[in-house]
Amino acid sequence: MTTQMTDGSGGISVRNVTKLYGRWKALDDVSFEVHPGESLGMWGPNGAGKTTIMRCLLGIARYEGEIRIGGFDPAKQGREARSLIGFVPQELPVSPMSVSEMGRFIARLKGCPNGAEVEPLEMLGLGDQGDKAVGALSGGMRQRLALALALIGTPRILLLDEPTANLDARGRAELLDLLRRLKAQGLTLVFSSHRPEDVVSMADRVLMIEDGKVQTFLPAAEFRREHESGTRLVITLMNGHLDEALTALERVGVPATGSGHVLAVDVHEARKAEVITLLAREGVDIADFEVERGKWNVQ
Repeated sequence: MTTQMTDGSGGISVRNVTKLYGRWKALDDVSFEVHPGESLGMWGPNGAGKTTIMRCLLGIARYEGEIRIGGFDPAKQGREARSLIGFVPQELPVSPMSVSEMGRFIARLKGCPNGAEVEPLEMLGLGDQGDKAVGALSGGMRQRLALALALIGTPRILLLDEPTANLDARGRAELLDLLRRLKAQGLTLVFSSHRPEDVVSMADRVLMIEDGKVQTFLPAAEFRREHESGTRLVITLMNGHLDEALTALERVGVPATGSGHVLAVDVHEARKAEVITLLAREGVDIADFEVERGKWNVQ
């Protein structure tokens, strides 16, 4: 798939954007730019405003301020702005359609010619999965399908909401490699992630956001330096008992964050086994876990 760009239409400009839900400011005077072909990582705790930013970029949430997607205003020129964007959600909704049917459906929604879905599906290794129901795919294959669907119509920009959150180590490595190759072809990437190593691997710059406010911008190299020591457990929960896991860890003073079926726990090296034991005692079923080393503000 050829996506090389030279016309600047992959750029994003956000100026003084505020998003209110009642009296609560989900976004508070947010401004940033993403240059064509650049990769921007968004980093912040759950509820910081990362997903809200994406909803505003897509033009599906009303906001105050100014946004331009390749020069288009998504609030007033939604169709034109969205034609430049491929969106990859954290988890693709389960559908009774087959992989091929889903591809054709999305291609029609995007106004693409017949067969436009074939190349993205093949590129993502789904060419031989066309007759399989979307709901029968593994989590990793569904995430591949989500990316393939986003690439239909050759977008200039990819928005990715926690793209590796539900993947195992191998699936995550494969997806990151593919995204880096797409960026090398000229795509602009804007993504959120709770994994610092993913941010370092993909981002040119990092937007630090908390409580709806931009805290700072960091070059990826500086972000890496700030996350160089310590230990993090990344735990995949089998039963999705995220709230129970977070509550149990909070009781013993272990900092943790989570999204979907994935729990990220900042611990000292000596407390890894204690965390696993505690969660098991609380009835939280663990499907898999891995140890990542970096500076995670370990307490």
